[in-house]
Amino acid sequence: MSGIALLVSLVGGIFYIYRFEASYVIHMMRVRSKAAKGEGKPHSECIYDAFVSYSGRDRQWVLRVLQPVLEECNQRYQLCLHDRNFPLGGIVTQNIVDSIDKSRKTLLILSKNFVESQWCCWEMEMANHKLFNDSRNFLILIELDRLDRKMLPRHLRFLMETRTYLEWPENNSISKDVLEVETSQTDTIEYQGKSAELDFWRRLQEALGDSLYVKEKKAKREAEIAIQKTKLREADVPLSAEEEYQHYKEN
Repeated sequence: MSGIALLVSLVGGIFYIYRFEASYVIHMMRVRSKAAKGEGKPHSECIYDAFVSYSGRDRQWVLRVLQPVLEECNQRYQLCLHDRNFPLGGIVTQNIVDSIDKSRKTLLILSKNFVESQWCCWEMEMANHKLFNDSRNFLILIELDRLDRKMLPRHLRFLMETRTYLEWPENNSISKDVLEVETSQTDTIEYQGKSAELDFWRRLQEALGDSLYVKEKKAKREAEIAIQKTKLREADVPLSAEEEYQHYKEN
């Protein structure tokens, strides 16, 4: 019994030491298995619009600028942030893998701090492999700081050389005051701010597309219209002019 206990302890110790690499291997096996079967994560199974990968040193920009602008706009994007959404006491590597799988997109907040962070580079590797095995539109790169391409890890340099990425305007204040979210009746983001900022947020929204909230709202509206049409047909009641116009637009 003592021999078995020693063996279990030894295996457990080895797994703990190499838990980072083990999670990577497990994730790669899952991604490749899904790719071989032609399976991708349907948006209906996602609970986040985007998983945000960022260095803890860039937390201020993420929490004071990115999060409030995206989550408080009419799209109501739901972001997955490790500071807020990772379960307490969970294994970090598994939290990262699960969060990427449960998100429609992954945002990489690129900076010198990001490049120097082991966790950020590992998150990038996870997203990078899913990118090539799942969807070319899965990954969104945001360059927070201007980076020297020669100093970047090989995979990140390849991504930045082969994909369009967004640049956060240089010398910008991170005060939320210049990024006040307007209220409107449309599903778009409206801001007060400099033209460079406005262009950044416009392009980011285009990359993110409709949020899960907006998709659900549209689906409910379409279901309500379908039910209304069915009831009217059963009652043999002619459609109103507004309903006729709605039917024309949908068909």
